[in-house]
This record gives sequence, structure tokens and C-alpha cells, in this order.
Amino acid sequence: MDTKYSAFSFKDGNTVFHKIPAWIKLIFIPVFNVIIFSLDWKTALFFAVFQFFLMLFSKFTVREQAADLVPVLWYGILIYALEFFTEFFTNFNSQGIIHAFLWGIKKSLRNEKNFSVFIKFFACTQSASLMFKTSTSLSIRKGIEIIERKIRLILPVKKECSLAPMISMFINFIPGVFKLWNELKRAWIARGGKANLKMFLKIFPSLFFLGLKNACDTAKAITARTKK
Repeated sequence: MDTKYSAFSFKDGNTVFHKIPAWIKLIFIPVFNVIIFSLDWKTALFFAVFQFFLMLFSKFTVREQAADLVPVLWYGILIYALEFFTEFFTNFNSQGIIHAFLWGIKKSLRNEKNFSVFIKFFACTQSASLMFKTSTSLSIRKGIEIIERKIRLILPVKKECSLAPMISMFINFIPGVFKLWNELKRAWIARGGKANLKMFLKIFPSLFFLGLKNACDTAKAITARTKK
């Protein structure tokens, strides 16, 4: 995996999706994801394949797409592993280790419910990835402010009760974490470290504490700005 690319990070470009205002994407993508989960897995699979080629057409490489989909792949491994071990240990004592092993593989691979959830999660992550790839954190925040102003016209609330900064921080938390992780990983490799289990054990505590520090610094900056 290319260590220079940070998952869910903005990539400069001039595609159609870059030109779409962030507020439109902030409304459309959640609605689209809800629709995806209400459909059958075959339709979700169609949208997953469609989005893959659509992103290729928009000049997002396979590596860049794969970097954003790593959490989904780990989720898939987890649910299939849980299904396998459940079936394996259920049949271990009565049918023997070999039969239980083969039965666990068969049942886990044929579990249509798990596959359906995985494919839908996959397609939804792709759409979220497309938003982060084509929208800067500033444009996302401005998009949230536009949506909030439109809502205020319908549901008037006090001006000092703006939720845009908090929602913006929450949405941009995902690319921020991946960016920080990528920086720590590059520093580890630059010092001669290898991408193995030891790297995760060493970097994760730093990721946790640096993430807290960044969150505190951001909160202080917002508080100082609000007082003005």
C-alpha cells in the first residue's frame, strides 16, 4: 500500500464530483446509503461495482480505493471468522475436527445474510470515500453551515446554538485519524521499522494520545473563536 496516501483524504482534481457542492453530497450520500441497506444484496453489489468503475473513471486508482476499504475488509474477515468458529465448535465434539472444520467453512461461506451486510457496507463506504476524496474539510464545514442555515429558516433557534462546528469535527474525524496514522507509519518505516505486529503495538498508543491532543487543541481553538 502506498504510504504517501492517507485513507479518506482529499485528492485535488477537476472531476464532476469535485465540482458538486459539498452540501449536496452531505445530503445525498446518507440518503443513498439508507437506500442501499434497504435493497437486496444483488442490487447493492451492482452499485459497488458501478462505483468502483466510476471512481476509476474519476482518476482514483485501485490503491487509493483499496486504502479506504481496508476497514470493510477487516469487518468481513471478522464476521466470517465468527461464523466459522461458531459452527466449528458447535460440531467439534459430535462430528470430529475435520468434519467440523469443513462444515464451518461451508456454512460461513454460504451465509447469505453476512454476505449481504458486507456488500452493503462495502457500497456505503465507497460513497463516503467519494465524498471525502472530492471535498476538503473546509468545504464540508461550509456545506454543513449551509444546511444548518436552511434548517433554521424552518426551525428557528438561537444563533449561539450553532451545531455546524461540532458536526464538522465529527465528520472530519475519520480522515483526520487516518492521516495521523499514515504519518506515524511513515515515521516508523523511515526509522527502519517494518510493517508488522510490532508496528501496530508501538504506534497505536501514540495514535491514541496524539488524537486526544489534536482534539483538545481543536476544541480550544473553537472556544477561543466563539468568544470573539
